[in-house]
Amino acid sequence: GALVTVIAVIAIVPYLALQLKAVGMSVEVLAGTSRAESPFADTALYIALLLAAFAILFGTRGIDASEHHRGMMLAIAAESLVKLLAFVVVGAYALTRGTHLEALTQPIQAAAREALPRGFIAQSVLAFVAILCLPRQFQVGVVECENASDVRPARWLFPLYLALICVFALPIAYSGAMAAQGHHVNADTYVLWLPLANGDGLFAVLAYVGGFSAATGMVIVASVALATMISNELVMPVLLRIRALRLEQRDDLSGIVLGVRRVAIVVLALLAFTYYRA
Repeated sequence: GALVTVIAVIAIVPYLALQLKAVGMSVEVLAGTSRAESPFADTALYIALLLAAFAILFGTRGIDASEHHRGMMLAIAAESLVKLLAFVVVGAYALTRGTHLEALTQPIQAAAREALPRGFIAQSVLAFVAILCLPRQFQVGVVECENASDVRPARWLFPLYLALICVFALPIAYSGAMAAQGHHVNADTYVLWLPLANGDGLFAVLAYVGGFSAATGMVIVASVALATMISNELVMPVLLRIRALRLEQRDDLSGIVLGVRRVAIVVLALLAFTYYRA
């Protein structure tokens, strides 16, 4: 358990940093600025701390590892709908910017003409395994599952959700690339750049809100899952072995466990921000 926790922390801190980078980059694109030189002037720092506070409030109320966080899951579900709505709207917007369905068919035709990019199979397998093995996926799919009957609708809702995301990713990528010709634009920001390039600020704000929802949901759930693992598998076993603390003589250790989890969430947020800046 300790080894798995260490591996998970090492692997997921860069992943959390990637979400902070996405949020920070989105703010820069909307504001037309570059990344702040001082870390204390970086929007991502305060977003990281706010997300840590949210995760603490909604994800560390009890010490049971199988505890259901209904408030947190309701927020994540709402964010998922916002993300999907924003992505579909921007995807439909991208289709209107193409020549009929060219924005949808052109990427497929180009992929059919060319060989698969190097590492495509390995990346696809890793993505498939990640759905089953990431702590945040386990947290949502297993720990937070209150009723086994929920799995039945999830069998078709989850693939449908992914299918919609994949279909609209094609016109956004194509139309974004067309709009960005002659400009130095990061491909990750096409979903924002496309409406901005056409002077449609409302669609750009909607795209930002959708992206923000996606990033925050991932960070919150991953932080709660990792904090539980850190407290149960790393910190508490060490504290219980320190005889001077005499923790084994206490009847209730819940306050200490919750304190450890809350500190872990803040530390994870700061580590992710440091990784992003570095």
